[in-house]
Amino acid sequence: ARMHLQCRGPTCPPVYGCFWQFASVFKAFTAIIFENALSLAHTVLQDAFGYEHFRGSQQAIVEHVVGGSDALVLMPTGGGKSLCYQIPAIVRQQMGHGTTIVISPLIALMHDQVSAMHEIGVDAAFLNSTLDYDQTRDVELQLLSGGITLLYVAPERLNTPRFLGLLDELHAKGKLAL
Repeated sequence: ARMHLQCRGPTCPPVYGCFWQFASVFKAFTAIIFENALSLAHTVLQDAFGYEHFRGSQQAIVEHVVGGSDALVLMPTGGGKSLCYQIPAIVRQQMGHGTTIVISPLIALMHDQVSAMHEIGVDAAFLNSTLDYDQTRDVELQLLSGGITLLYVAPERLNTPRFLGLLDELHAKGKLAL
């Protein structure tokens, strides 16, 4: 005769293989991944940007965004807002989550940010009105092949059918990080 074992919730013995055991293992696994992501964030902060520690609320914001959550960050000029999306973008790309899209109305800022990312070895690009058709297509192909960590996009480009199609493709592949 076969014995039927019943789950007794959190006090369930390990032999039952129940939901509570699964939940416990999943929670531990998630904690390990999150700790690894935070460790990666500190490594990126130090190695790529040259800072020993986060300033002010940066660490809490980075942790929140690395975890896949949204954030609205208001800081004064020079307060370190860029690191609050650049570090999560780099970490999430390293974790296999894909490209981060940054919407910026300022073309000069896009150029500066992309140049700064290239200087530290991060694949970044922009899509705005300064690019001709061939340059735009090259960036789009890089984007679809997973070759871009950060893509800066002008607001007027964001709502075009062509760009929305690119976003749909990235999303379908699970390669749209933030």
